Formats: sequence, structure tokens, C-alpha cells
Amino acid sequence: MAIFVDGHVHIYSQFPVGDLLDAAVKNFARAATRAGFGDGHFDGVLCLAESYGENAFRELCLKQSDGEWRFSPVDTFCLCAENRAGKKLYLMAGRQLESNERLEVLSLLQPVEVKKRALPLSELVNTVSREGGIPVIPWGVGKWSGKRRSVLEGYLNLTDTPFFLLADNGNRPSFWHFPSLPGHDLDKKGLLSGSDPLPLGGQHRRAGSFGVFWPEGRLNRENVTESLRALITEKSLELETYGKPRNFLAFWYEQLTINLGNRLFKNQTFQ
Repeated sequence: MAIFVDGHVHIYSQFPVGDLLDAAVKNFARAATRAGFGDGHFDGVLCLAESYGENAFRELCLKQSDGEWRFSPVDTFCLCAENRAGKKLYLMAGRQLESNERLEVLSLLQPVEVKKRALPLSELVNTVSREGGIPVIPWGVGKWSGKRRSVLEGYLNLTDTPFFLLADNGNRPSFWHFPSLPGHDLDKKGLLSGSDPLPLGGQHRRAGSFGVFWPEGRLNRENVTESLRALITEKSLELETYGKPRNFLAFWYEQLTINLGNRLFKNQTFQ
């Protein structure tokens, strides 16, 4: 049984949840087919990385259903979403945090709460790890360059860090190669990547379209969180990536729209 994971998902308030889940099922199935797995021979997992002020996981727990989809808790930080056709997805709770150097850190499988820009990168990663989340530092447009790249490289060269992973991002365009970072050997560490939908029209359809998979693995249906945690921490080297970077036109349109929104609505978070 293969396991496909989109490790960076947002469910913004304007997103139609049922349509997002429908799209995720199709995107996972497409990726599984390309990797040689038939329909029904894989598990699909969406790891939420909710920004400050987002609470989709909690709302879905309370809502229990959305159109064709029904939600049932598996464990504290996992929801099973199942539609009337019997298609299932696992939704994992998590947070997208920001260090005081303005570097993103995801707290996956447990939504650790830390005030925005309250801690430097090293302390933020340590806090997430200590409180039970899996720390992931995702690539972002302009976020691994200049002074922030120096901060990241300094952290990667430390020898006493807790377990953490870097991540590629579905918003990275094809012409922008994933950076080589001194102090981090991807052949020995791996990436836990995700689609990272933006708060723009139609972006909910990208859920499940970019991420990682284990060709062989099994989730404990009674405690998905801990079995997925074990896979990530013990078998990160076995992760394989799937999905395509954004094309040139889509990338520039999305970035111009996001930046224009930031200028017009300075108090609203668009990214």
C-alpha cells in the first residue's frame, strides 16, 4: 500500500471544502497512476499547515459534513474524510508559523501555537519539536535568499538540532531550481513537500497535486497520527516526490495578484 502526502495544505475560508476534497482525491489518484499504483491501492493524506487565524481543522471537526463528504475523528490530530462513493482522505492538524527572521516553520501533525515572529528560527524549531509537532522549513518565494538564506544556512550547520525536514513547494516555478544549501544533504535527509495553495480563486483544486509518497507503507487506522509520525521520522529517506512546479505564466500571475493584494489591503494576510 502506497501513501501519498501533500505536506502543506491551506483550507482558506473562501475555499469550497467539498470541491477541495474532490480535487485532492483526483490529484492523488493521478499521481498514484503515474507512479504505477492502481486506484484504491494507496492512502491520501493532507497535512494542514494553517496560518495565524485559520482554524479549518477545528471547524471541520464541529461541522461533521460538507455536501458529499463526512468527517469523523480518528485520533486527536487526524480526521477521516469519506464521501458517498467510499473515497477516503486523512486530514492532519498542523500550523504554519513564522520566526522573527521571517522564515516559515511548519508544525505538522500537531498544531503547536507560537506567537508570530516571537522566536528566532532555532528556538522556533526546538519549540515545535519539544511540543510534539514535526518541524518543517518550507521553500518560499524570496524566503531563502539574502539575509534569510544566511540565517537558514547557519541553522543547517548546527550539530545539535532536533529532527526537522526541509520542503519543496508547489508554488516554485519550473525555471527556479530548488536551492542547494550547505549543511543539508538531501540524499541523507529528504524533503517533505506540499502544494501550498494560495488564497486565490481556483487554488483549492491544487490540494494533493504536489507532495511526497512512500511506495510501501501502512497507516494504523486507529492512530494515523503516530503511524505517520513514525514513517516521517524513521523513513524520511524513502520519500519520493511527485507533482510538477508551476508554469511560468501561472507563477507570475499569482505573485502579481498576491503582491497587489498586499499593497491594497495591508492588514490582510494573503501569503
